[in-house]
Amino acid sequence: MGFEEVELEVKEVLKQINALEEQDINQKYVVI
Repeated sequence: MGFEEVELEVKEVLKQINALEEQDINQKYVVI
């Protein structure tokens, strides 16, 4: 019924996770 909506939500979550991982990597480089 709402497969497309779920797919959009999953994509948004993956985007947020990728953004957090990028921040993590940037912080590690800054610390080093």
